Amino acid sequence: MARSLDEVLPEPKTDKGSQEGLSPGQDYDARGDLRGLLERHGWTFKGNTNDGREKWTRPGKERGKGGSATLTDGKVFYVFSSNAHPLEQGLSYGPFGGYGTLEHGGDFSKAARALANQGYGTKQQQKKGRKAKFMDAAAMEREFGKEIEWLWRDHIPKANPVLYAGREGEGKSSDVVQTCKEIVLSNPKFWVLWVACEGFVSDHSDKWRKLKIPYRVVMLSDDEGVYKLQLDKWADQVFLDQALQDLKLETGGQVVAVVIDSIRGMQSIGENDPKMASLMSMLNSIICDKHKAACIYIAHHKKGLEPMRLNKVSGSTSITSSVRAVYALERISECVCTITPDKANALGHNPKTYKSVLIEKEGGSYEISIIEGEQDQDATQTAKAEKFLISLFRQKAIWMAAEIYRPPAPEAVLTTSEMTLESWLISNGLDMQIVQRLT
Repeated sequence: MARSLDEVLPEPKTDKGSQEGLSPGQDYDARGDLRGLLERHGWTFKGNTNDGREKWTRPGKERGKGGSATLTDGKVFYVFSSNAHPLEQGLSYGPFGGYGTLEHGGDFSKAARALANQGYGTKQQQKKGRKAKFMDAAAMEREFGKEIEWLWRDHIPKANPVLYAGREGEGKSSDVVQTCKEIVLSNPKFWVLWVACEGFVSDHSDKWRKLKIPYRVVMLSDDEGVYKLQLDKWADQVFLDQALQDLKLETGGQVVAVVIDSIRGMQSIGENDPKMASLMSMLNSIICDKHKAACIYIAHHKKGLEPMRLNKVSGSTSITSSVRAVYALERISECVCTITPDKANALGHNPKTYKSVLIEKEGGSYEISIIEGEQDQDATQTAKAEKFLISLFRQKAIWMAAEIYRPPAPEAVLTTSEMTLESWLISNGLDMQIVQRLT
């Protein structure tokens, strides 16, 4: 009795269709005879309630035993009987929902085809094929631009795929997320989407908090809390495509980069499978060509001493051949690593080598400073000076010149009685840019 008096009914089962004309189900919802359908299936009209709703009894119910459902405005049929099979207790049905359930056992695709044969629906609802688009040189130039434009320094080109690779724990994701931070801070409309395909998302949360990553760098998840996509599956590719569209619509901004972290975790076919080329080509098509965003892949380096940086990347050569540039991240000290471009890039330029310096700040936060660097730092006096300087600043944030008497090497005894901290650091081979940033 309480259900029969409920004025807040659940949404009826109808055909939501599409925006291109009426589907057969939508058309039946608009002009179908729900009362006639119910009578054909043994339901009986029993009068009206005080608020004007119609009372109906299910097939086989004895007279005088009360109603089994209500019908509102001839369009919303609410069932409160538990013996109304195939209609379910506690659900509402629109005309199409009732037709598909009663006439076709819940097979709504079959119901829609049957209604189409009866003349329901409009011609615009017929499935359309893809329309060909023909682009000459001028049209391609308008679509993709005349030449490469840079999203971040001379490493990440707009709407193109690149790859960052390194060993586990070398700082790949930290340096890439710092790059993303610099990208979004360069323009208030820029957004970056991060797709975490391996590891623990909680690690990203802690890292992003300490690095104070802006809100316009966002982690992708679905409404069920699933973060890790298998991008060799068509359904996850479609989900990524739709997520990029939704992010643009919801924010009014521009998604300029997508980070895939990592190639190893994004697929189940294996890094050495030749199909990796076609998979990455598909992702590049969605991210770079369709949505005009840079695609930043994160990859792993192989174990062992491989002299060629390009050959260090785990997996087949199809991985490195599917991007426009490859960058190797290699740690040279506890808090310093290099970001070195492979010379065999397809961007037609000679990109710089950068160094990233991790600086621990008061309050448990961190800062990563990415500056221009040099190759082969490992055995140089500069790297030693950097290592010494970072070790000092890990102890406290501010040092007075008079507190520094000598570098850690016992043979290099230098006092500071006649030197400033800045001149002492520079005299020991420290890069001037680091001095200006850290002193």
